[in-house]
Amino acid sequence: MSKEPVYIPRHIDAPFQFLFWQFDEILPVIVAAMFGVLLHQQLICFAIGLVIMNRWTKYRDNHPDGYALHALYWTGIVPLSLVGKKSHLIPEALDREFLP
Repeated sequence: MSKEPVYIPRHIDAPFQFLFWQFDEILPVIVAAMFGVLLHQQLICFAIGLVIMNRWTKYRDNHPDGYALHALYWTGIVPLSLVGKKSHLIPEALDREFLP
């Protein structure tokens, strides 16, 4: 047997970590930094990415799991067929009135 320590995650569905942050927190900063390089405005875009990360973290921590996907579905931005949950029992989000 190897004497090297083996990493055992605490939770099976633990999100991917990048240094101190979860992947969905650091992604806006990375994308904003890339746009900053393209636009030659690295500092401004990096600051915008940090603000978006801060707002997203507060939003995510104050709502239950899956709420962001629910909000996108309810507004009609993301239909369930794109998420892989096609169902005949669940109507499309923008169908608000039903006639017999």
